[in-house]
Amino acid sequence: MIKIKENFLKFIYRNNSLLGIDIKQGFIRLVELSYRNHQYQLEYCANFTLEHCLTSEEEVIRTLKNILNKVQLKSKNGAIALVHSEVVTKEVEVNSNLSSEEIVEFLGFNIERYVSGTKDSISFDYQAIGDGAKENGCKTLQLVAVQEERADKLVNLLKSVNLSPKIIDLDIYALERAAKIINVDSIAQTMNDLPDTIKGMVKGGGSLTALPIIETQAGDEIGRAHV
Repeated sequence: MIKIKENFLKFIYRNNSLLGIDIKQGFIRLVELSYRNHQYQLEYCANFTLEHCLTSEEEVIRTLKNILNKVQLKSKNGAIALVHSEVVTKEVEVNSNLSSEEIVEFLGFNIERYVSGTKDSISFDYQAIGDGAKENGCKTLQLVAVQEERADKLVNLLKSVNLSPKIIDLDIYALERAAKIINVDSIAQTMNDLPDTIKGMVKGGGSLTALPIIETQAGDEIGRAHV
């Protein structure tokens, strides 16, 4: 079972430090945080541009090891995120009287109803949506499920570079939490501002934002991205 729902604030309070790793095709980003005197402190943050795309797991491990050996960071607690396209999310209703252990047992028993694959091949986690029970005596959960080999791949990656895997997050959840804790208006405004050149192209809705994809050479719209 992957620990996506573990509260980040509680984790870093208990463990004092955490190293976040973001691996993309063109770069690797490292962010080290510590928790001192009831506040966060940024210990280290850097992007390492890659000369070429990393095509194998061995190459990723070797490159990451070289970077970590070079920068010599203190934290040995690792955090990394799954890509949302690899994950299935579902809203599931359960009896509000179920304990956490009973919820895990219920979801594990019924996981094949929500996600393709066998029970033994799926890792999952959940978090409650909203507060309290509904009128029907149920509460809604956000189920997050992924093929176990995908989660194991990230765990093994962290272990291979001598880090202790503490958090496997989901990229879009991590981005959402980061946006929520930003309390500096100037930073928040910068994040929320769109370039003037595309403001007229973006259609924002209550739960869906449509952004046209433009063919840069011909200048023709060839599709829409929905986020």
